[in-house]
Amino acid sequence: MAKTITKVKDSFARNPLPWVVLAGGAIYLASRGVKAVSNLASKGLLNKFETSASSNPFAFRSFMGSIPKGTTVIYFTTATATQIAQDIYSAFGYFTDDETAVLNAFRKFKTQAQVAQVAQIFSTRYKTDLLQYLKQGYGPLPQAGLSDEEYQTVLKLVNALPKYK
Repeated sequence: MAKTITKVKDSFARNPLPWVVLAGGAIYLASRGVKAVSNLASKGLLNKFETSASSNPFAFRSFMGSIPKGTTVIYFTTATATQIAQDIYSAFGYFTDDETAVLNAFRKFKTQAQVAQVAQIFSTRYKTDLLQYLKQGYGPLPQAGLSDEEYQTVLKLVNALPKYK
């Protein structure tokens, strides 16, 4: 056993890079594991958005497909919707998140159809689901993404909106 420890110490002294990479990988995987456990714990936060696709503006295909034909729907301009999607995406970083910017972006919506529009642009532009991005954020750390309370606040804001006008 002592011989093995000595070999490891010698190996580290000669070339520490593989050991640093290995340690970094272990830390990353451990943080992802903590995030996964956290997500499992938050599964109890289900609401109507996650249980019914046609009434879920984050599931934009189903939601937009459920709007009755002939209904007048007010959408953002493409530039405005793209800017809101970018504001949400940019609010999350590797080490820090700007939750206030996310909440402010969601306060700009007047209808759930506008949420669906931004969710569609977000998905196309960033190749990820908006609702999932809100939960997990961009960074590898377990605290990335919105907290359960902030996430629920976003869902309450969206739920309070009319479907369309």
